[in-house]
Amino acid sequence: MGIDFASEVPILKKHNSSYIINYRYSTTELASKIIDMEPIYFQDLNLKLNFPTRKTGTVSL
Repeated sequence: MGIDFASEVPILKKHNSSYIINYRYSTTELASKIIDMEPIYFQDLNLKLNFPTRKTGTVSL
């Protein structure tokens, strides 16, 4: 239960490089009210950079 935003966008179309970003915010507040427990909140952010190269393959960070 929560919300998630994700996007994949090219950095340089000529070289086919791109990045992916994902943000997630979640809470168990609704479920915790039903079963009478303390809610758990968490969030995270992920970023991946992708750079294809001619000689070494694909470099990802």
